[in-house]
Amino acid sequence: RQKGEAVPPRYEFSIIRKDGEKRHVEISMSTIHDAQGQPLSIGQILDITERKQAEEKLLRLSSAVEQAGDGIAITDMEGNTLFVNRAWADMHGYTVEEITGKHLAMFHTKEQLQNEVAPFNELVMKNGSNAGEVGHLRKDGNTFPTLMTTTIRKDAAGNPVGLIGTARDITERKQAEKEIQESEERFRALFNSSNDAIMTLAPPTWKFTSGNPAILNIFKVESEKEFTSLGPGDVSPEKQPDGRPSSELAQKMIQTAMEEGSGFFNWTHKRMDGEEFPATVLLTRVDLTNTSFLQATVRDITEQAQMEQYIRKTMERRGEQLQITTEIAQNISAAPGLEEIYERVVTLVKERFGYYHTQIFRHDPEKNAMVVIKGYGKAGQTMLSAGHNLPYRNSHPPRANPARDN
Repeated sequence: RQKGEAVPPRYEFSIIRKDGEKRHVEISMSTIHDAQGQPLSIGQILDITERKQAEEKLLRLSSAVEQAGDGIAITDMEGNTLFVNRAWADMHGYTVEEITGKHLAMFHTKEQLQNEVAPFNELVMKNGSNAGEVGHLRKDGNTFPTLMTTTIRKDAAGNPVGLIGTARDITERKQAEKEIQESEERFRALFNSSNDAIMTLAPPTWKFTSGNPAILNIFKVESEKEFTSLGPGDVSPEKQPDGRPSSELAQKMIQTAMEEGSGFFNWTHKRMDGEEFPATVLLTRVDLTNTSFLQATVRDITEQAQMEQYIRKTMERRGEQLQITTEIAQNISAAPGLEEIYERVVTLVKERFGYYHTQIFRHDPEKNAMVVIKGYGKAGQTMLSAGHNLPYRNSHPPRANPARDN
């Protein structure tokens, strides 16, 4: 201390004790005079280590409260605010100064006070604390949801002297929950309304764990409960069309989907009544936090397969018809005369195409009709002898289709 500088009556500093422990002390200085009137300085040293530690703890607590992300409010037992941190003020659109001393009712609408706050506070008074969702009101009039925790504050004697409340704005969480719920509802609607059988199956047994309503019709089961007692082998024939065992091939498809994320393939399934049917199967791996499972979509393609078979047979038949037509053309080209050509045409057309009878008609303008000029077999000769003809209607020639034996 510089010469002439006044000595403060009280000041603090740290000391190191003989055992090495650091302590905080406070020195109080006072001046008295002796019998001759000379001034004397008297110093008193007080160990304030515990007090300093309490002050530091209080400072840390105050700093934590001020910097907390959640809003914190302290009130008396009537609900008048004694303290709010900045997060509480910002959350509601006020400054700290605008709130201090005001009643907590300013943070709620009348409906919230009646329907949410009153029941919430009843439990606080009954149990000493309570936590739950409570609606709040901002300065601009907008409401928002919060997660509230309120505890009764007590003095050293255990008497209630006020309330300590924390509030967390959960607007984003509620919006996320709403979006998840809507997404789940959309998925559930698609799941339930799909004509395809949609199911899940999980390791290690790979039995079905759920199924949509379409499984009842496609697999002919009585209920989802019955279906979830089954596995892929129970709804498949012993072997697939290529001769491989269904059980072995199913495990291979499952393994591929789990490794690659998905798999799409044709499969022959079996209903519970024993009927087999062709299907396409889409396996999709679903990854959750602690587990993975498969979602399977099975589409019954019986009608598609029947149509493909019909088209294939039609094309084969048309190919045969084209070949037969070529043979007939080659055959009649070698006929020596017109009568022989007629004979060969009705005979070859009837025999090659399997028609019940075949005739050749020629336009007769005098009779205004189509007149038979050649027919196959006895029936053809009878029609020819009788002068069978097809009169025109409205001056248009009639159309006749040959009949098949089958």
